[in-house]
Amino acid sequence: MLPLVNTIKPGSNFWRGLFSTWDIFCRNIIWRVGNGRDVKFWRHNWVPECGLLMDKASGSVPEEELNDTIVSFCNDAGEWRGDRIASFLPQPIAREVVGRVTPLPGVRHLMVYFR
Repeated sequence: MLPLVNTIKPGSNFWRGLFSTWDIFCRNIIWRVGNGRDVKFWRHNWVPECGLLMDKASGSVPEEELNDTIVSFCNDAGEWRGDRIASFLPQPIAREVVGRVTPLPGVRHLMVYFR
């Protein structure tokens, strides 16, 4: 979702400074999930104070599931699939995820915040 950046010689001090700390910048972004179709459950930092969920998994997450979006962890009624979440994450983190507001089907956009 965030672009990969390449260094360029010309550029403002702001952009050169941002580039020099890009990985720190990306790790400190928090996603507001909107409808849950654009934010990756494992690869995006969308649970505040938690970091990437793929780094918190109890075991390895199957490669084919690493790009699953948040909405894929909800049932047809729009509720969290707690059993699926608990099968991958330690209990305290699973509780944190299930305690978050579920994606909102009518919201099309997502928002990004820097913490």
